[in-house]
Amino acid sequence: MKKYKILALPGWENDGFILKKHMGELHDLISKYVEIEYLDPPYDVSKSMFPLPPLLDTQGRKVYRWGNYYLDMSEDIERIKNRILENPNIIGLMGFSQGVFIIGEIGQLAYTDSRLAKQLRFLICFSSNGIKPRRIHYDKKHLITIPTLQTIGSKDFAYLESIIQTTEYLNSQIIWTESTHRVPILSYDQKIELANFISDKLDQPKL
Repeated sequence: MKKYKILALPGWENDGFILKKHMGELHDLISKYVEIEYLDPPYDVSKSMFPLPPLLDTQGRKVYRWGNYYLDMSEDIERIKNRILENPNIIGLMGFSQGVFIIGEIGQLAYTDSRLAKQLRFLICFSSNGIKPRRIHYDKKHLITIPTLQTIGSKDFAYLESIIQTTEYLNSQIIWTESTHRVPILSYDQKIELANFISDKLDQPKL
């Protein structure tokens, strides 16, 4: 059987190692269906033209982010898009926080790139990118039609942004939790919902 793959995009002050740790049991659950490749953002958080206060105790680890010195993520988005198109086994994206921003931008590119739209079977968004939405920004967006599952935590500081973010996607599937700004700990039923969401996109039997 062909082994499909998804790319996992960490958030601010994260890297692939940290995101995998935060995934907990969800890593094992999703790995039953697809291989997860955790990417490392390329930029050191401490190097930017903007003040960047730390958001978590990294215990001396260097931490990274998407976006260059000016916090422009266009190069990251292009690089990930090309990585997807170069490997037909990559059929989905999963992201947390700042990584969700890149997922949304890839979804926008799929509106005009038929190869990207055909290859990506699903998207998984944990929380939101936390960016305050502006109407002028949303007026330029297209509706993302790639099947998407989103988690929204009632204790997340980006709770409202997460709800507004759902309007970018056509009929996204939402799992509501009581989580803070993190990869959520899901209940048994919610894990089944996540597993069935993925298996449905792979034409595999549901749990």
